[in-house]
Amino acid sequence: GYQVVWSSGKNLDIIPAAAGKGKAIRFLLDYRTLSPDTIVVAGDSGNDRSMFEEFARGIIVANAQPELKAYYEEHADGNLFLASRECAAGVAEGLKRFGVL
Repeated sequence: GYQVVWSSGKNLDIIPAAAGKGKAIRFLLDYRTLSPDTIVVAGDSGNDRSMFEEFARGIIVANAQPELKAYYEEHADGNLFLASRECAAGVAEGLKRFGVL
């Protein structure tokens, strides 16, 4: 099987059903025997969604594409943060929010 992921209204990713950014991070955690509780993910487009579905804490930067902002609206809780700043500044803002920085 496969997944079809639209990003930015113009990019199309077709990937194996068992793949994705969230599963790749999970693989690395298992390989290094690290706890998923230590992870904070960040993203700006639809192909980042699997990270937010896989891990509890996440940062969506201010310049995120509409599909990821819609995900935030559907799943807003204390573990999902919508930054007021864009790009790396938004990631830093979120890491401060989660007490990592």
